[in-house]
Amino acid sequence: MGKTFADRLRWAMERKGIRQVDLSKWTGLSDGMISQYLSGMSVPREENLKKIAYVVGASPAFLLGYEDTQVGFQTLDSVYSLLTFDDKKKVLEYAEMLLDKEQRDVQG
Repeated sequence: MGKTFADRLRWAMERKGIRQVDLSKWTGLSDGMISQYLSGMSVPREENLKKIAYVVGASPAFLLGYEDTQVGFQTLDSVYSLLTFDDKKKVLEYAEMLLDKEQRDVQG
């Protein structure tokens, strides 16, 4: 996997078996625009980046090279964004419980 947006996008697409035509169709972006992204001629604006990231199951930060790893290839952000408000509250409560436990373990 490379360091550029184009490299990371190609890598993410390959991992999920997504073709250029599929990415264009599923994001609503033109095939020409996707081609520019894949060739490294252009980097998407935030709105398009979010669409692409969602489809390929990667975080925008990963695609832009700000993160070096993809946990389980689908980030917590992408899963969390699909939850209902009530389920988001449950996730937050669970995460807070885990943090409290970790702090108690560290303190001995």
